[in-house]
Amino acid sequence: MEDELMNVKSTYYDSNGQDFVFEHCWQYLKNTEKFEKTPTMENTHFSVPNHVDLDDDETPKNEDELTSSRKERPKGQKAQKLAKKKVISRMRMTYEFKCRNVMNKQSASINKGNNSLKKVN
Repeated sequence: MEDELMNVKSTYYDSNGQDFVFEHCWQYLKNTEKFEKTPTMENTHFSVPNHVDLDDDETPKNEDELTSSRKERPKGQKAQKLAKKKVISRMRMTYEFKCRNVMNKQSASINKGNNSLKKVN
């Protein structure tokens, strides 16, 4: 483990020209999903394919390929706030609708009572 860390630090120094000073952060983040897989030359933006076949349709064939190629990102803060506002708005509209129904029923029963009093007189 220690030898591996020293090799990684020397590789970082060779490629960046400075020491890696965030070892304390790395110890915390190395087991998170984002940092589990380290980039290789095959999947970095520096690699250039030798041959590109434009006729080949490289769509995923099964559901496993779909899920591995595209993971769903968590909602951002703005999206969460917007969703919360929509829920609150719906709740408010439902509450107002129920209140109007109750008020309409009460006024209908009051009007019905007034009409029956007028008939008696």
